[in-house]
Parts: sequence; structure tokens; C-alpha cells
Amino acid sequence: MGQFNFHKINIRRNIVLLVSSLLAFMLIAGCSSQNTNVNDDNAVYVAKDKHIILKSGRVIQQEYYGDDIWERMRNGFQLQAEYLNTNNNRIRQQQTYLTRNPQSTEQLLAKGSPYLHYILEQLEARNMPSELALLPAIESGYNPTAYSNMKAAGLWQFMPRTGTHFNLQQTRWYDGRLDIIASTNAALDYLQYLHNMFGDWPLALAAYNSGEGTVRRAIEQNQKQNLPTDYWNLSLPTETINYVPKLLALSNIVNAPSVHRVKIAHIPNKPYFEKIEINHQVKLETVASMLSLNKNELSSLNAGLKAQAVINNECPKQLLIPAHKAERFNSLLASGSIPNETISTWNTYNIKPGDTLSKIAVRHNTTVNELRNINKLANNQALKKGQSIKVPTLANSSTPRPLKTVVLKNRNKYTIQEGDNLWAISQKNNIKLERLLELNKLSKNASIRPGQQLYISDRN
Repeated sequence: MGQFNFHKINIRRNIVLLVSSLLAFMLIAGCSSQNTNVNDDNAVYVAKDKHIILKSGRVIQQEYYGDDIWERMRNGFQLQAEYLNTNNNRIRQQQTYLTRNPQSTEQLLAKGSPYLHYILEQLEARNMPSELALLPAIESGYNPTAYSNMKAAGLWQFMPRTGTHFNLQQTRWYDGRLDIIASTNAALDYLQYLHNMFGDWPLALAAYNSGEGTVRRAIEQNQKQNLPTDYWNLSLPTETINYVPKLLALSNIVNAPSVHRVKIAHIPNKPYFEKIEINHQVKLETVASMLSLNKNELSSLNAGLKAQAVINNECPKQLLIPAHKAERFNSLLASGSIPNETISTWNTYNIKPGDTLSKIAVRHNTTVNELRNINKLANNQALKKGQSIKVPTLANSSTPRPLKTVVLKNRNKYTIQEGDNLWAISQKNNIKLERLLELNKLSKNASIRPGQQLYISDRN
């Protein structure tokens, strides 16, 4: 009922704006000499929301969201219209759950503060539904360092293999799945790929949660029984059955918080952080100290840096800095005040017959005392064959590691690996998805299997 009233209010507001615009245009015709405070374009009327009307009669679209990120999000809702006035029991159940303890939902949404502006910018640039900015609330609780029991990680909860397919680098010292910018762009790539495959957002979201194979098999099963193949009629895992309703329920609450008795904290509609390039090694602890920042805040913004430092050849040479400190950080960089630090990282070494701490220390350019300290070894503790210890490696080399050479037996074919999908194969082989489908006479939702070979360039 509350959602229906909200919809009517939106319609009424749009009618008022239209009437106001027409009246303004009439005033222009009769009062062409009227002064205005809009410069250069001779505009005489600025509508409350989105339009500037010029004396020429030309209308300019001007995006305006005010100073609240939630209003900006509502402005981009695309999934709400379909379900706004429906009595969908699965959505209603999730709304009941989310509003049973409104404080928990309020806290959940507030955690999105550092990330929502960036996510919404990227969604708007791709003309994707702004409801998707709420997906990390469901996936990770807006926690960039979240890990699941299934090894999914980050705001968007990428599995390791899926992350690799979407170009998220994962090394000992950097994990792109935890990187706010890299993971957000990869998640939107993945969602667009799924939407292109299945043709609507509920099915795309279901596939994001449970995998495209699970959704495709559910569709095929319904097709065999002449049953509807939309998301709401598929037999899916329990988590996936609740996944889309939960997102829609949360977006309903954001759409009309007062109706649901939820008080959403104000989040400014402005960037929370700035990306700043940095060309040398530095620890987050050092940067936080120089900027008088809380180290935990800086670590959360740069969660992909597993070593808590920018390390040459191990991670992107950039830092996300809170916007209010960005000018100061740039000034320190320009003056050369940010040190180029030597950063010790660690490898694992397995003890071999005849090894002693002295020999290992010499081999790895360290000392016996340092080895004892980092491995918590007693002075008289003997080493055992097969035992693993940590040994330091200095991460200050600017020489790139040599890339592994891959010899291609057939340059125009690709053998499908476990976990591959068509989009990932196209990206991996630098070929457009449409061209890949054309070369192999495949539809966009074709099934593929490990061991199958695909043409990735013109056939000889």
C-alpha cells in the first residue's frame, strides 16, 4: 500500500514538473527581456528536477540528484516498476524479514557509505539498474574483506576461478577480488554478460548467485515440461530462490523507507575516495600516519593490498585515498615526501636434509635471529626435514618477473577449461564475444564443456 502511494506521488510530481515547464515556456514567449541567473545560455527557467529551458525553446537535460546518494539511487531504479504494485509473496517475506529489526537494516545500508557513489557512477555509465548497487549489501554486507566458506571474496563475492575469468589478478600480495574498483568493474561486466545471455535481470541475478549452468539447466527442465521459464517459476537452490526477492525487498525499503519504518542514514552524493597513481613502494601504515588517517579506514579502501603496501610488480600502482585527504596526499607526492620503502614479504621454505638456520639465512640474505623471530623458533630448536618456515624476500625490485611462455599447438583454436564461459574465453583471447559466437556458429546461451575446442580466429 505504501509503495503504491509512493508511485502515485512520483507520477504527480512528474505532472507538476511538466505543467511547470509548459508555463515557463509560455512566460518565455511573453517576457523575453526577463533577467535570469543562468549564465551564457540565456536560460530563463530551471525546473526543480532535471530540465533547463532556453529562450530558444531548446530543452537541456540536466542530471540532478541533490546531496543525497539514496535519492540518486532511486532516480536510477529500473526493476521497481515491474514489482511495485504486485503482491509477490517471496518479496513480501523478505521485506518482513528485513524490517523485523529495522536497526540491522539501517546499519547494513550505512556500511555502503564509502562505496555507493563509485558503484552508482559505474552503473549509470552502463545504463544498468541502480538497484544493483545494493547487491554488495546482500553478498558481503558491504565488507570488502569478506570471505565465504566457499572461498568467495570481496564486496561482490567472486570465486577465485570466476575472478580470474574476469581479469581479477590474484597473487600472494594482491587480490583483485578485494579491490573496490577492479571488483566492481568485473562484477558489472559479469552481470552484463549474464543479462545478455538470459535476457532479463532476475535470471541474470540468479545466475550470478548460483552459476549460469544451474539456471540454464533449470530453464531446460521447465522447457521439457512446457512450464514457464521465467525466474519465478524455475526450480533453483534455496539461496537462489531467496536471492532476487531479497534484492527487490531491500530496494523497496530504500524506495520508501518511511513506509517500512526504516530510517536510512544520510550519505552525501559525492565521491568518498579518489584514485591516485603512485610509482614507488610504500606501506599503508606510513601513508595513514602522514595523512593523520585511521589505518583501518585506509586498509578497507585498499583491501586488495594483502601485504598492506604498494609493492612493485605485485599490484596496481595506485591507492584509494579518502577524498578529503586527496589534495594533501598529492602535495606530499609532488614534494617527494612519500618515502620509497623497502618492504619485506615472505616466502615459504621447506627444510631439506643438511639445512641449518645459518645456511638458510645466507641463502636468503637474512640473519639467524630474524628467522628465529619470524618463525617463533627457540634457540635450541632443531629443524626437521619437510618442516616449513617463512623466509624473507625483499619486494623492492623494479625488474618485472619473466612471463611464462605458452606454446600454442594450434593458434586459431582454444580448448575449453573447467569453469570457462564464453565471455571469459573471448576476453582471454582478445576477441569480441559476437565474433567468437559467429566463428563457432553458437548462440549466446549455448552450452559448452571442458575439452571442447573453439575457433578464436579465422579458420585456415
